[in-house]
Amino acid sequence: MEIIQLTGNKAEFSNYVNDPIVLKENSQVCLNKASFSIPVMVNRDIFFPKADIGIVNYDTTFFYVLLNGIEKPVTYQNFYDAYDALDLLANPTIAEFYSGVFNTYVDNLAIYEDDADTDFDIPTFSDIVSKACDTLFNYYEFFTQNKTEITNLGAYEQNVNFTIGGNNITKIKDNRSITEFGIIAQYEPRKMSELTPSSITWTAGQVNNFTPTTDSISAIDGDPAMAVSPNTFDPNGGYIAMTPTLAAGKSAVGILFMGKGHDDPLNITGVYQPENIDVGIEFSLDTAQPIFQIIDGHQHFQYSHAGGIVEINTSHYAPANPIFTFDSASDKFWFLVRKGRPMNGTTQFTTTIIQGPGPTPQDVNNRIIYVAQTTLNSSQIQITTLAYSEGLGNSFDNWEYIPVSDDSKAEDDYLLSPTTDRDGIQGAQIFQIQPNIDNTNYENERTFWDNIGISQMQFNLNVIQGTNKGWNASMSWELPKNIEKSFWIGTKSFGDIIAPEITFAILPNYSSSLKVSNIPREINVSIMDLPINPNVGSFIGASNQYDTGNINKVINYIQTDSSQLDLDQNGTLDYVYEAFNLVYRKMKNQQKIPITQMKVKLSYKDFISNKEQLIPTMEGIVKLEILFD
Repeated sequence: MEIIQLTGNKAEFSNYVNDPIVLKENSQVCLNKASFSIPVMVNRDIFFPKADIGIVNYDTTFFYVLLNGIEKPVTYQNFYDAYDALDLLANPTIAEFYSGVFNTYVDNLAIYEDDADTDFDIPTFSDIVSKACDTLFNYYEFFTQNKTEITNLGAYEQNVNFTIGGNNITKIKDNRSITEFGIIAQYEPRKMSELTPSSITWTAGQVNNFTPTTDSISAIDGDPAMAVSPNTFDPNGGYIAMTPTLAAGKSAVGILFMGKGHDDPLNITGVYQPENIDVGIEFSLDTAQPIFQIIDGHQHFQYSHAGGIVEINTSHYAPANPIFTFDSASDKFWFLVRKGRPMNGTTQFTTTIIQGPGPTPQDVNNRIIYVAQTTLNSSQIQITTLAYSEGLGNSFDNWEYIPVSDDSKAEDDYLLSPTTDRDGIQGAQIFQIQPNIDNTNYENERTFWDNIGISQMQFNLNVIQGTNKGWNASMSWELPKNIEKSFWIGTKSFGDIIAPEITFAILPNYSSSLKVSNIPREINVSIMDLPINPNVGSFIGASNQYDTGNINKVINYIQTDSSQLDLDQNGTLDYVYEAFNLVYRKMKNQQKIPITQMKVKLSYKDFISNKEQLIPTMEGIVKLEILFD
């Protein structure tokens, strides 16, 4: 028996035999031991739905997002627009995006660097959902919080050379796979505060002893005057603003929290009653210096007088005395309201009062002068603005406000009966993604949602349900294990699995010779080009020399471990083999064979093409031990 041990770092290699051996006639060969690893790139094949089945209508609803009573349909157009805004590298048209071959990447997400050292990334499904929702929702921001794993097989940074969307990509780095999708919805009233405000147009029906002039009201004389704004503003980051002019006496302006749906008009009379204001400002004069105090709620007093009980209501002022100053007819004041956290069935509203010359509340020249907190039994409120004057020449000018958004109307109605037949809209603590399956495209859309982890069954639509903390919410879900996958055998270079002919997007190279649909179940171990000396024969009348050729023979098949037949992400197929019973294969050599060099090859058979496939790259060292007898 002769033993040869071979080592290499490729799937096909040769070793010289330092101590040559000679095989006897009709030798047999056996693979005794083997140890090697094959790198495999994995891509879960999830494709955005093919939307061109039947009549193309990109305004069809793709899915719904429900959040705290607000329901938003996300159309195919909305979803594509969100992708297009995020992806600065690729530039597919909407028809290409919904062609049925555009990949929803969950594996092999990477950073792409071009020749100008600009980095690009691939938007994920949750990125696109977050962007679409961020655009559609008025005062929520959405963020992606996916869980990922680094799946580099080779170097962290790999050099490539291809063009995507006009960008010459020279490097790919930070390869990673998603293990869990995550989306966060964060209450962000700043979005409302940054909108362009609308002007208030005053009319005579909203004032008493004020003269209305477009967006201004001016006291007619020194008698008490009252005005009620015709417009309410959004309680989720909206505001109302005005510029006060104080010429004499006093004036006051502020907001009153009222129950939503209060349609009866307020009694507008010639009185000066700032104690009606929940949060506001009272202006006065100290000699010629305009000063003011903050009104933060009310105080109720009872005392005995002349044998009876006297009750009075007065404003609660901060500070106790008017020491704040302002520039009359110049400084503007904003009352900006947002919801605080709900507690024990109540809702807290925060009113930020801003003062300054700047045209918007965000201007750097403005300053926050007070923050008030008002606790109410319900979030179903509307905000009314009151103004009072007790002095000739006093006025409030340049009125502006942020109108109530549709989202605020829907969210504040979450306890009322739903106006549609959709379940769940009446619940506040809801964050859902609910697919909208079109009957004409049912199987196509269902496959997508099944693969993305929101499994669907006919006539029974499943949803992804999140959890809420106050007005914020989050959701997460794992990807299913049984997604159809593609495998690229024998590579650890990301550039090998990118389709080089596609210039508008990053798509997997499904036409690559390395790509298979299933992990090979066995690896062939072969000896190659083992030389045989010519055989010489003779017969009557002539002599003949004939060559049997070199020996190329599969000497064993090493089975792939069943646990590795369905890799979830980039990795290696690891093979460790040792013969339990020696099984020899006949070499059928008719003469002795001297061996000074041994060549071997590892390969597998692609049963779809029925061809032998070579393995271009191995991971680490290949070790083989071969026995001859």
